[in-house]
Amino acid sequence: MSLTGKSIRMVLEIKDPNIIFTQDAVIEEIRGAKALVFYAELKLQPEHCPACGFASKLVRYGFERTCVLMPSYSYRPTYMKLSRQRFRCELCRSVFQSETDYVRPRSTISTPDGAI
Repeated sequence: MSLTGKSIRMVLEIKDPNIIFTQDAVIEEIRGAKALVFYAELKLQPEHCPACGFASKLVRYGFERTCVLMPSYSYRPTYMKLSRQRFRCELCRSVFQSETDYVRPRSTISTPDGAI
């Protein structure tokens, strides 16, 4: 029996509606221990380039997967492999990825309360 996205959000305390779970949880070996792993994508279109501020010249530029440490679930280490959309600004040529309040920028540890 699989969990729904709503159930996963409740268990992991995820409030960001832009995080979409793409498959059921699996058990994988990570750092020498069997861990519960959730797969998700962050679907968020930025309003403007963080470097130059323009909005009209943003193009999708692939995905970057981050292995995010989550609160333990059922006494098992828990991770979310989060695929974040990357963008490239055609105007200033900077590359950046979509961000969420659930994971701090350039971090791999979740913040369930969303306090950044």
